[in-house]
Amino acid sequence: MRKRIMLTAVALLAVGVLRNRKKKRSYGWTLFVPLGINVKYLPVDLENGKVTGQVMNKEKTVMTVEADLKKGITSVTGNLPKHVLKKGITKEIFINQIETEGAFYLKHSIRDPEEYKKQIIKEADDRRL
Repeated sequence: MRKRIMLTAVALLAVGVLRNRKKKRSYGWTLFVPLGINVKYLPVDLENGKVTGQVMNKEKTVMTVEADLKKGITSVTGNLPKHVLKKGITKEIFINQIETEGAFYLKHSIRDPEEYKKQIIKEADDRRL
């Protein structure tokens, strides 16, 4: 009987420990710091399926991605600044972004992506008023 009570107590203790492990919370800080990087799109060649995006760092072009989406060929010139690479952001992230957004612009026949973005922002601002 004593052995049974002891085993039950140990089992209950183990269950309690396991439950507390699952409830363990992690606390910390996340700091979002703007890196000064953005992508500027040149007018899209809708007939040939070509998109060109310039990766800008503080208004200076640091990398240019030219994607021929019909042929599946992408060429890249330039590189990202070291302070961006240190944050774990790779050039492949921007290449993928330009290819993906470029496919959207081609699908929806958007010739001027920069004007399209301004229009979307203006419409969103108008809805808020």
